[in-house]
Amino acid sequence: MQSFWDAAEHYVSSLKLEGCISIQIQGPSDLDFILEWACMKHEMLYNPAVRPDSRNPDQKVLDEQELITFLETYKTINEDYH
Repeated sequence: MQSFWDAAEHYVSSLKLEGCISIQIQGPSDLDFILEWACMKHEMLYNPAVRPDSRNPDQKVLDEQELITFLETYKTINEDYH
């Protein structure tokens, strides 16, 4: 699990160095809280998805310093057999 935290922090810190100021999330994920934590740590705006599997209806046109990040949820092997 630590690798997810490290990867999210590296992703967000890299975006911050490139000049991004916010991340707009599209789609559901069980790990979005990690991305939210990384954004807070690096003082970037985190805009979560409003509804699963849909475009955020309140999404505005993005500025040059903003990024859309797409998240997905996958079934585990155990979920496929229930």
